[in-house]
Amino acid sequence: MTGLSFILCYDARTGAQHHRKQRLPEGRAFTASPWAAGGLVFCANEYGETFVVRAGPTFELLHTNLLAEDDMVMASPAIADGRIFLRTDRRLYCLEELEAASRRRTSHPAAKEAMATAAAEDGSGTAVTPTAGGDDAL
Repeated sequence: MTGLSFILCYDARTGAQHHRKQRLPEGRAFTASPWAAGGLVFCANEYGETFVVRAGPTFELLHTNLLAEDDMVMASPAIADGRIFLRTDRRLYCLEELEAASRRRTSHPAAKEAMATAAAEDGSGTAVTPTAGGDDAL
């Protein structure tokens, strides 16, 4: 990845180049380091656009995600406990898979207690599992 929106791919063992320099369409300026997960490479530019590229010998742009229009990404993301923390000049995003977020909420002792209390109060004995979303989701 270069600051001018070019991406290259080399074999880590041999150093052989897999594909020549490719320009991310309308990638513009990049300051943050790219990161990889699940066979994908993510590149966030300064304009809040994240380009998703398949890791491998052939260049394949899969998707582009856009943050809020007024977000500027200058910092490299932090990755911890299955979550990606992406800081912009205005916000801090915490990204994780929807299923993992739901499991995290329902496995927290306070969440279990609240669900048990709600089930006891409505007399049904059935606890409803919260889903991702709402004001507390990032």
